Amino acid sequence: MGANEEQDGKQNELEKKKSEFKFCTEGHCCQDRLKQPEIPSDNSCMPEEELEAVEEDIDRANQLLLQLGLEDPERNRVIKEAFRGIEGLIVTIELEVGEEEEEGGEEGEAEGDAKNEVAVAKVEREVTGKVFLAGNDFVALLQDETEILIPNEMVSLIKAEGRYAEPVSEPQLSEIDPCFRRELTFHFGRTVSSSPELIQIFFGMKLAIYLLLIQDKEIQVVLEEETLEGVLWKVSEDSLTLKNGQEEKDINLAHVLYIKFDRESEKEYEKEK
Repeated sequence: MGANEEQDGKQNELEKKKSEFKFCTEGHCCQDRLKQPEIPSDNSCMPEEELEAVEEDIDRANQLLLQLGLEDPERNRVIKEAFRGIEGLIVTIELEVGEEEEEGGEEGEAEGDAKNEVAVAKVEREVTGKVFLAGNDFVALLQDETEILIPNEMVSLIKAEGRYAEPVSEPQLSEIDPCFRRELTFHFGRTVSSSPELIQIFFGMKLAIYLLLIQDKEIQVVLEEETLEGVLWKVSEDSLTLKNGQEEKDINLAHVLYIKFDRESEKEYEKEK
């Protein structure tokens, strides 16, 4: 009987150690809760009428915040879900590029118009690559070692090639370190906000956030009428800044057709001290 009790004790101790390992609870035991006096009191010192008015204002503010948080234009949502469903597939994306004017116009047209037509003609109207990442408002394609970022607003048509997707390597949260699992559980906001990968997993990453990962690298920005190259110097919510030597150029993200850069390139711009 004593041997069985000893064996059960060892088994319980083993199970406890396994549990501690899974959730990194060793050394994090909860303290005994101190008894607190339970004295009922009013939830506010304000008069009842003023309190009701304040609570109504708070409710309206919360509803507004909820609407802003859930705001996701229907077109962008449809495109985002479409790309998430074909991650790993080779696709050809037709871009929202202005139509070229028909030939055979009057010979006396201004030279500026002709130059614009030539510039537009040089822009690729279709881009092909493997869907690597479906962000919140953009998609990332891979062409060998070249990555192409296309805003959802510039997607006109998606044509998938093939039926079977190549596996895309993604972090598996089921196989994470126990201590990291604990941090993710008890400090979710702090942990997720510090990792672009976790932001993508839980919320979907925006293009402006993703561009921060390639800051100080050489990129190519394709607009409807021109292609610009330079170092990605600054990024804001709605614009980016390219730098060539001492010259800086701001570009509105709403005008960008797509962005290309070499993933393997180690060339970075050395910031001036």
